[in-house]
Amino acid sequence: MCAVGFGNSIRVLMALGALATATPATAEPGRFGLNPAIRKWLDGNHDFPIAKYVPPTDEESRRVMPSLSARQFRLGLVSAGASPEAVATTIAAIPVGPERDEAQIEWEYAETFQRGHPLVATVAVGLGLSDLQVDALWLAAVNL
Repeated sequence: MCAVGFGNSIRVLMALGALATATPATAEPGRFGLNPAIRKWLDGNHDFPIAKYVPPTDEESRRVMPSLSARQFRLGLVSAGASPEAVATTIAAIPVGPERDEAQIEWEYAETFQRGHPLVATVAVGLGLSDLQVDALWLAAVNL
């Protein structure tokens, strides 16, 4: 049995001409919200496997979060109550060596940050932020 992913489902629906255009007055019982072209296609393709929607995991959601500019990331941290000095202290707490040097270079010179980058996790732990708090910070910072 082949499952259709969310992106493929949207492409199928778009190819058929519409998304959820039926109203309660025009919808057939049990088919509320389906465009007539989609109903017709489904009626002719009874064996087409439709997988139950499974929401993405937190990890999957983080992988597709947009990157932030250095400015957005820093302002997001400040908005969350983390000062630039606190981030510098967190990086300074990394044992002397290549990992610390790389973190310092990333913090000072990176133009963009990805949600899944190890420095983001290091800074979050050092600042006492949970993954969910960083996610909220991240999504809020997109608009800064």
